[in-house]
Amino acid sequence: MLPGAEPSASIGDLNVTEELLIEGEVLDGLPRTRIVQTVADRVFRAELPPGQRLTLRHLDIRGGDTANLGGAAWISSGANLFVDRCVLRDNHAASGGALAGSVGTGINVFGSDLSENTASSFGAAVHAAGSGLVNASSLRGNIAQHADASQRSAIHAPTGSSLTVANSTLSRNSGGIWTRADDTSLQSNTIVFNDQYGIRVIDNAGSSTFQMSSTILADNGAADCSIINNPQADMNRYNLIADGSCPGGATNLTQDPVLAPEAMRPANRLTWVHWPLNGSPVFDAVPDELFLCFDEDQLGNVRPTDTIAPLSPPSPACEIGALEVFAAQADPMAFQVNVTANDQVDLVPGDTQCDVSTANGEQCTLRAAVMEANALSGFNSIALGQPDMMVTLTRPAQPGPDSAADGDLDITDALSIVGIGTPATRPTIGFGFIDRIFDIAAAGDTVSIDRLRLSGGFNTNSGGAIRVLNAQDVQLSRLELSGNVSDAGGGALAVLGGSATLTDSDLHNNQTAGLGAAIRNNANLTIRSSSIRDNDDQSVPIEREAIAAEAGSVTEVINSTLARNSGTALAAVDGDVVVRSSTIVDHDRFGVSPDRCRAGPDADCQFGVPCQHPGGLPGRIGCGVE
Repeated sequence: MLPGAEPSASIGDLNVTEELLIEGEVLDGLPRTRIVQTVADRVFRAELPPGQRLTLRHLDIRGGDTANLGGAAWISSGANLFVDRCVLRDNHAASGGALAGSVGTGINVFGSDLSENTASSFGAAVHAAGSGLVNASSLRGNIAQHADASQRSAIHAPTGSSLTVANSTLSRNSGGIWTRADDTSLQSNTIVFNDQYGIRVIDNAGSSTFQMSSTILADNGAADCSIINNPQADMNRYNLIADGSCPGGATNLTQDPVLAPEAMRPANRLTWVHWPLNGSPVFDAVPDELFLCFDEDQLGNVRPTDTIAPLSPPSPACEIGALEVFAAQADPMAFQVNVTANDQVDLVPGDTQCDVSTANGEQCTLRAAVMEANALSGFNSIALGQPDMMVTLTRPAQPGPDSAADGDLDITDALSIVGIGTPATRPTIGFGFIDRIFDIAAAGDTVSIDRLRLSGGFNTNSGGAIRVLNAQDVQLSRLELSGNVSDAGGGALAVLGGSATLTDSDLHNNQTAGLGAAIRNNANLTIRSSSIRDNDDQSVPIEREAIAAEAGSVTEVINSTLARNSGTALAAVDGDVVVRSSTIVDHDRFGVSPDRCRAGPDADCQFGVPCQHPGGLPGRIGCGVE
């Protein structure tokens, strides 16, 4: 989109002046129609007559950036905005990083995922100055940068507004919900792992009302709950407030909800959830006769469904939180690695016990935990819970079908693997250059790997540390991948199928002989807030590259640094490449080469005009095409 003045849809943002529906295509439950803003402007500006509405359906909207309100969309007073089963990601605004409306507007979000949006002030994802409704949605990793940390939140509802949030998950945002609305209603939500408050409710001149029912508040940094100036509150309605910071009530629980630490997205679904694990107190905790159970949960599952066993006398009950779990799904397990001195296999995969020995007590290696997780249904998790743990894999691959019992750790089902500590103390997994470390082939599932260091992986094929063959979504966050080697591309990481996101990670000193010293991408990969540095491609000089984006792939690099890699930083062949707010410096050849320019080190190989941003040292070329 071209920069320009309002109010024209031909330049800058897309100005909508009449009631309109914009509907995209869907594949496997996800929107396949993507709208990307490439200049400093929001994506949609809707100035409609009062009572009219703009409906956005099945769209993936990214890259909006405005010094005003609403990075993805802003709606004028008296009009309505409906966001239906969309992805709103990587947008920025002063307030309402993704969505914002003026006083008197209606913002309605249904079945959507709002993630990684940012705001300089209020509402990293949503600023609702009129009426706000968020239903059956997930808000993840949205960051507000308000000078007052207590006002940092994903959703912001100021004085004079009304806010309803239902059946939704808010996790790992700078904060959950900040509301000074006249009326606020929260029902069946999961609000966890946010940096500041889970919810912060402030009374407006003694007239505000606040109601909360069957909602989980846990593991939020400042406090799970903050109630200021005594609004008219009704909260004794089967909530779980882990730290007890909300006013109590006989039906509320104050304990650990026992959730998977990382969110997952089930197959063919758009939104993300935190799955309750075995022993969670949220199962069947809300009696349906009190009309506190919606007919459906965040994912569209029927409520209530007795998960554990019928009550006595029989009475249907639903879960606290955004997710209703069927009995057959209520078996996700959480395994704790406590053996690092050897690389033994699990004795009986599928028996729910991670155990490598018949001695008393569970003795759980990382390999045994992966074997057990593969054998069990559901979204299981593995924790490496001690700083500076060192796990050394030693079992070479054996002839026959791939198995986590030998060679690399094959992941074939939904799984979360989580470490701990600062970058300098995170657990390390090494393989002594025997095989790669993780091989992910979990069709239709979500896999997440977080807070680990991976080193010493090797494979004669692609992906020295991690190879993604197939998965609906792979989340790789807060990783250090160093000293890994592959012979066929992706010295650290190869994404050959499915979709992957690399966030807050450092890939350095990895090696290959062609097709990406650090990364090879043949599918869909987003690199965000990461560094790719000092990786070595040992192929012929004109074919060296740190990131190889192969034919048909989609590669996004956002807020990242690529530095001092051999050859070209990012080379693409007939794939889609987006680079935004990144630093690419000090490479032997190009910074970015959309067609893997191999015409020689002195070729005049440019984007039609001289490249304006040389990629590092004098005489080196910043970007080029054939």
